[in-house]
Amino acid sequence: PEREVPVAGAVAVMCSFVLCGGILAAAAEEAGPAEVVVVNRGIGGDSSAGGLRRVERDVLALKPAHVILYFGMNDALNSGKLVPPETFAANLRAMVDRAKAAGIATVVLVTPNPIVEEYVRERHPTHPEPDLQAHLARFDGVVRQIARERQLPVADLRGLVEKRGGATKEAA
Repeated sequence: PEREVPVAGAVAVMCSFVLCGGILAAAAEEAGPAEVVVVNRGIGGDSSAGGLRRVERDVLALKPAHVILYFGMNDALNSGKLVPPETFAANLRAMVDRAKAAGIATVVLVTPNPIVEEYVRERHPTHPEPDLQAHLARFDGVVRQIARERQLPVADLRGLVEKRGGATKEAA
């Protein structure tokens, strides 16, 4: 991928949901006159293992002031990339620790959003978990636990979506 010149005050986004950087950029634009540069390093379908493999090259090398990490959906739900919550936790902790060691001022963790279970079952019919929402909630718990341990802010995407009626077929 093309390399950006490091920008003081930039926000680097690394997630498994390719649109999240665009959403954040739109929110920053709406926020007002202060300049916010958002560098999206998300790759749709990526997992925490993939993020860990590329965090230094794709994010930390840019020397951003802030990093937003949004992983867990594919680790929990993509039948080709499933890992137990403990493996997800180790990967996420390692990314956080590397970011902090690189001098990143703020690392924000994002909770996994709720899902429309029917859609996930269509895409991943062999998923071994009988209750996907409950399974995903365990990954949400991991994100919150790591945020508490490392004293990091949490962007509660799960709570935000649930507050607005949850994931629905109509919204999908």
